[in-house]
Amino acid sequence: ALVPYQPQILASNTWGDGLHIVFGDVSVAAYALVALWEAMQRIEDARTGRADRSGMRIAAHFGSVYEMVD
Repeated sequence: ALVPYQPQILASNTWGDGLHIVFGDVSVAAYALVALWEAMQRIEDARTGRADRSGMRIAAHFGSVYEMVD
């Protein structure tokens, strides 16, 4: 789902069941978020055979980010 957005991804990481993806443009991030949500719904619908929802939570944060060495 995120392959079309790969050129705009500045950083990404996973922790357990979480995804952390950094975009340089908020509008691109919004489209990627919707694409990810739609992909997860298709997987869940295929798994259950109906439109049950697992209650997966997706959060997006927007704000200034400063690059530095940690």
